[in-house]
Amino acid sequence: MARFGSLFLLLFALLCSFAYAQREIEKGKEIRIEPPKPPAPPRRQPRKPTSPRNRTQGVLLVLTDPATAKVTIKNSRGDIAKQGDSESGEFSAELPPGKYDVEVTANKYYPYAMGKGILVTASRAKTVQAFLKATTGSMIIGPVDTDVTILIDDKNPADFNIKMSTKKEEKQIQLDDVSEGYHTLSITGRNIADWKREQVQIQGGATSYITPTFQPAVVNFIVKSEPGAEIYVDGTMAGKTSDKGELSIPDKKPGQHTIRAEKDKFQPAQKTDNFKIGDAVVEVKLNRIKSSPEFSDYFQAGASFWDAPKAWQVKNGKMLVKDSDVGLRAGVYDDFKMLIDISFVNQKGAAWIVRARDKKNYYIFQLSGPKAAKPGTFQSYIYQNGQLKLINSDRVVEDLSRPNDSYTITIEAMGPTIKHFIQLKSNPAAGSERLSTLTDSTFSYGAIGFGAIDGEEFLVYLVTVIPDESKSR
Repeated sequence: MARFGSLFLLLFALLCSFAYAQREIEKGKEIRIEPPKPPAPPRRQPRKPTSPRNRTQGVLLVLTDPATAKVTIKNSRGDIAKQGDSESGEFSAELPPGKYDVEVTANKYYPYAMGKGILVTASRAKTVQAFLKATTGSMIIGPVDTDVTILIDDKNPADFNIKMSTKKEEKQIQLDDVSEGYHTLSITGRNIADWKREQVQIQGGATSYITPTFQPAVVNFIVKSEPGAEIYVDGTMAGKTSDKGELSIPDKKPGQHTIRAEKDKFQPAQKTDNFKIGDAVVEVKLNRIKSSPEFSDYFQAGASFWDAPKAWQVKNGKMLVKDSDVGLRAGVYDDFKMLIDISFVNQKGAAWIVRARDKKNYYIFQLSGPKAAKPGTFQSYIYQNGQLKLINSDRVVEDLSRPNDSYTITIEAMGPTIKHFIQLKSNPAAGSERLSTLTDSTFSYGAIGFGAIDGEEFLVYLVTVIPDESKSR
């Protein structure tokens, strides 16, 4: 086993080294240097006269590159014998016979000094060439949008007196008078990821061609959550996580985003952040729903356990429900059995809520009394994002018109199925009769409560909720 482990580590190290080397090769492909051209050979027929006017003297002709330079000629004692500027790359001086040193200087070039002992003889011309190496080079960047921002060593090129020009048709940006040496080049733009390279070499008199490879200016999300979780980006569903609990969401604009995860039997969770260009790993942890304990409310303690509207009234062991606002009781239930005892006040019926995520998302069931718009019906609605939608409408066989009657409603919620049963207090022998069966998977858990859809006013005497014991373990 130890030998196998050593071999594995060696193989892993080799693979890492290869990957690193490959990345460096790719970076190297982005930069190419075109070296400076070699100096032109001396002219065979210089424009300056090569024959001295005085036969006792000779001529020293200095050919310079660049064409304009300052030439200093010194005798063997170090004294300046002749000094001046070259014209069109030539400088001519009549000198007494002897040995001379030549120094050539020019702006943006390194000084040039010829070796000692350039021999000048009488009546003859001596030609020497001075090729100066430039202290600056050029950089051509492209293809690239010409509205990008370029930084040299993290500063604006103008701070270093670097000249910048653009070629829109060629999609190139040229930088001239960049000092010789190694520089850090940075490129940023609206449609590209930030690009940066260190140790970009500039050679004097040479042109460095930079061909950067840009990544698009997008965020690529890798969302991690529970397997099979629904993932939403800014309220729009992007997909479900895999069996490994991951979902890739590419090509989103950088900036602030909200990543939300939802899964049946789990509490939703979300994260909001300001995301930059590139890959972004977002972990949204979900906590499994745990049902609240069993409870019964006979309304002896008022409405202290309810988030009730002000219009509701509680006294003498009963709660009067009216007004269009809903009231919820704290607690979360997924699978459960619920019993409520109710009676009509204005004979329009009653309405109750199950699996409420909040006051804008729940199921609401309406039992219509004899004075309702649709008397003798039982209707199942879903209230989602503040919008009410009818799902089922069932006819009620029982007689709901008997004065002072009351009803025991039994609700059984198991998975996506919610069943309702009714028993009339005026006809106990008939037992419980089924009102309706709803199958819908939109809401799998939530709180219970009451409300009114069509101006119902009703009394609630008892509420009992018994969670499924197998789900609470």
